[in-house]
Amino acid sequence: MTPEHAVDLLADFLALRDPLPPRADAAILLGNAVIACADVAARLLREEVIPFVVLSGGIGHSTPLLREASGIDDANLSEAEIFATLLNQRGIESSQLRLETRSTNTGGNAQESRRLLEPNLPASVILIQDPTMQRRSDATFRHVWRDTGTRFFNAPPCVPTHGPVPPYWEHDRFIGLLLGEIQRLRDDVNGYGPNGKGFIVHVDIPAEVERAAAIVAAAYPESANR
Repeated sequence: MTPEHAVDLLADFLALRDPLPPRADAAILLGNAVIACADVAARLLREEVIPFVVLSGGIGHSTPLLREASGIDDANLSEAEIFATLLNQRGIESSQLRLETRSTNTGGNAQESRRLLEPNLPASVILIQDPTMQRRSDATFRHVWRDTGTRFFNAPPCVPTHGPVPPYWEHDRFIGLLLGEIQRLRDDVNGYGPNGKGFIVHVDIPAEVERAAAIVAAAYPESANR
């Protein structure tokens, strides 16, 4: 397996995507720096797949990157508010948006979105996230919402590849994100699974994906240590 093939395999694994239902009760767009997520949410609203979208995200480590990518350079705006502006620019009415502006990480997205929607939690939710973080976001929501019966579907905006890397990531950051996500998904003492930090449900990582991670880490040691 070449390093380039290994990068693509990791990106494909992390960008969890599902066949979407013809109708769902809501979508939740998690704050990130990939503005194409707004296009996914806008399409789902226009096609009436969902009646509304929750925009979840305060001011965190991705916020400066989102400001740069969106061109909305206002230090007072949360990620949810920036995405609301992007959706308004795409013709989406504010009445179709619900904003959660407190969370600063994926666990917070899940907890605060649930708090916002209670007591009428949706039975079906489409999750929209940076594709490098989509699988972990799904595992996080299924952990935090585990007692609700809500069914989650995943709709990342793209599946990135080794080259050319999409404009949302520079190369070293992209490689670092891929390897960091594999580490977090592991169900061991260093990972986020039940046998580690307990932030997510157990995720099966195929042996081929672990092999790809080792190849990528060896090929790009400076990126791996970021």
